[in-house]
Amino acid sequence: MIRNYLKIALRNLMRQKSYAIINLLGLTIGLTSCLLISFYVIDELSYDRYHEKGERIYRVVMEGQAPTGEKAILTIGPHRLKEAFESHFKPIEEFVRITQPFQFRVQQGERLFLEDRISLVDKNIFRVFDFEWIAGNPEESLNEPFTTVISRSTAEKYFGTTDVLNESLTFLTDRGKVDVRITGIIEDMPHNSHFHLDFLASMETAQYTFNDRELENWGELTVFNYVLLPPEVSIDQIQQQTQGFVVKTFGREDAQKMTYRYQPLFDIHLRSNTRFEFEAGGDYTNVVIFSIVAVFILLIASVNYMNMATARSIRRSKEVGIRKVAGAARKQLIFQFIGEAVVLSLVAIGLAIIIGELMLPWFNQLAGKQLEIQWLTRWWILLVLLVIPLLVGFLSGIYPAIYLSAFRPVRVLYGTGKISTTPSRLRKALVTGQFAISIALIICTLVVYQQWLYMSNKKLGVDPSNVVILRHPGGIYPTLRQELLKNPDVIHVTASNKRLTGRLSSNLGYNAEGLPPDMPDRSIKIVTVDYDFFETLQNKILQGRSFDKQ
Repeated sequence: MIRNYLKIALRNLMRQKSYAIINLLGLTIGLTSCLLISFYVIDELSYDRYHEKGERIYRVVMEGQAPTGEKAILTIGPHRLKEAFESHFKPIEEFVRITQPFQFRVQQGERLFLEDRISLVDKNIFRVFDFEWIAGNPEESLNEPFTTVISRSTAEKYFGTTDVLNESLTFLTDRGKVDVRITGIIEDMPHNSHFHLDFLASMETAQYTFNDRELENWGELTVFNYVLLPPEVSIDQIQQQTQGFVVKTFGREDAQKMTYRYQPLFDIHLRSNTRFEFEAGGDYTNVVIFSIVAVFILLIASVNYMNMATARSIRRSKEVGIRKVAGAARKQLIFQFIGEAVVLSLVAIGLAIIIGELMLPWFNQLAGKQLEIQWLTRWWILLVLLVIPLLVGFLSGIYPAIYLSAFRPVRVLYGTGKISTTPSRLRKALVTGQFAISIALIICTLVVYQQWLYMSNKKLGVDPSNVVILRHPGGIYPTLRQELLKNPDVIHVTASNKRLTGRLSSNLGYNAEGLPPDMPDRSIKIVTVDYDFFETLQNKILQGRSFDKQ
């Protein structure tokens, strides 16, 4: 019977080519858009989900009140927090620290690279986070100072192979050269991780590289802190004990201004956009908006099919009458018309896959993603490819099927009576809704485009065109500057202690003259610059003058 339904559906579609092409085009465009948006949404929701214990991992963040009264959330904390937490919170299974990434030049033989994904980590990190191991022992790899676990791409970059256990790399730091032994190799961290590191060096090294202030001062914020809870312990239990910990550690007065909160691992990418994040995160609101847009696009495609099908109801009325006279039951006709819509949707999903694959590089560039869709190797992709066309086919075909199958054979064959005008009114409502959704999406698109143009063309107070940023070379800067200026194509050379496209994290407290003495101190962002700074970036000086060599 199903074979017969399919045969009739294909015959009808082939017989009505223009009708089929219009519907196929609408469904294909809708499904292509929906597929690309779906993969974006699924990718955003997948961050850190590959960690087996992810539901029990939380990041410790500090919530406090700035002198201005503004509430501030800091994702990084002091080095010594681990010891204090482990002594106070007995239910905690593991506590792991990961330092903010360092930037060092790393050398092996004649190979020398500038690396910026280097962090010190506690040796128990592999009991908390899951990484795919190529070589080494997770339990012993970071027990000693000056040891490191590196990624596959890093091993291949320096040695051309992953067979590099016990080989050494030289870190060129501000304090001199340090030889670090390789004790493990892991696969590159997945793209859907909230942090990506190429060097996981032993935290035991901190005793030799950090000064006493960084190790002991509560105000030195240098590490990201994570806790792993046992299955039987809830984060609410830990949160209830936290204020007591803060009072005991910092005193009751400070406890009124700050406390510690706990971010679920799965929320970090989409629901955390605080200062000093490992990397730029996503936005849960965007995920919701894009999901709604995908649903709207599918509704437009489905409504378009409904309108086309019901508009052609008079042409198919005799077909329905003849088939009913021949003994066809109503449910068989319903299955037949829904089957036609499903067949069309399955053809459309095939075309959508082809178009989606061709558009993927452009979509990745637009969305800032690195999606590689393996169409037939992921169960959830196969599920999406099966569910979406069946759902669209059912939604598109259900009303025309019910309406057409309700025709009475005597009336439609002998031309007696009128076909109900209800479909006409319903079509008007569907068309109105379709246009309303389309206009709303177009308006939203224009608003976003205007915002993008505004951000692209907004005057920043500096002119970044033809400006190249290089890492400061240290003591040879004056010589390098002189040599660069000998090139007629180089107009200005200057220096700064901050990379202008990064965060400005240095603050200086001040209290200006004339302010009440009881007013709390304010803070200013500080950037230290060389002369020619304003000329290089073409700042407009409103008052006073620029710096000079004197």
